[in-house]
Amino acid sequence: MADTMPTLTYLSKAAAALPELPAMKRYLQGRLQAKSETEKVQLQEKIIKSACPLCGSQWIPGLNCRVRLLSKSDQAMKHGKWKIVKVDALSSKVHYYCYSCHVNALYKGNKRRKTSSKLIPVKAIPLPTTTATKATETEPKNVVNKKAGKRKTLNLRGILDREAQQKQQQQDQSFSLTDFLSQEA
Repeated sequence: MADTMPTLTYLSKAAAALPELPAMKRYLQGRLQAKSETEKVQLQEKIIKSACPLCGSQWIPGLNCRVRLLSKSDQAMKHGKWKIVKVDALSSKVHYYCYSCHVNALYKGNKRRKTSSKLIPVKAIPLPTTTATKATETEPKNVVNKKAGKRKTLNLRGILDREAQQKQQQQDQSFSLTDFLSQEA
């Protein structure tokens, strides 16, 4: 069994690494299934669900298979008759149809989860409105930054001042035509 694990991992990785060669991929996947059956090794569910059970080709939706989600609500309405289904029991099934061997495969999908009561707000509480006073407007810049914490606030005056400083620095550092001509002489 210790000798088979490297072989199985190699076969699964090699099959997954060949998306442009479907025939080689099918061959490697078939060898993987045959080796796991002879050695009686249980493959991971992820590997089992990623390949066709009959021909062993990797599922590539649109290229070699068709994928549909079948929900309980879709199954409840058969032949135009609705059946009553509990909402808590709803789960989906993933339906794969292989184009190469024309096999249908159904796998269990995810169950619908209930929303936790922690995420649902119990009651909306209005926030108190504050009025701006002259004392808050004349506060130093450091106090405003301390109130904001680590969050960066957008200050229009600060942005315009920074842009003006950058333009001034660019003009100071750049040379004009007269500077260029004076250096030549």
